[in-house]
Amino acid sequence: MRKKVIAIGNRLMMDDAIAVLILEKIKNILEDEGIEAIIGETDVEFCFSKLNEQDLFYIIDSTYYENLPGTVTFKNLKHIPINK
Repeated sequence: MRKKVIAIGNRLMMDDAIAVLILEKIKNILEDEGIEAIIGETDVEFCFSKLNEQDLFYIIDSTYYENLPGTVTFKNLKHIPINK
């Protein structure tokens, strides 16, 4: 099992790229701890290709939950509703 962090965002949209920019800043620190940093941007297939069933992974993305800017929230994928 490997730990991985994936950053999602679009550099052209500026504020949507905040996750990508943050992961680029902390990438070396994470990798020193054995955590793989994946800059996924908008390429979901690339991100999926970097994962396997044994991996523990975190996704960093910018969102708006009516919180103060800079607020960090954590969501478990099991608790996120799926829109069909």
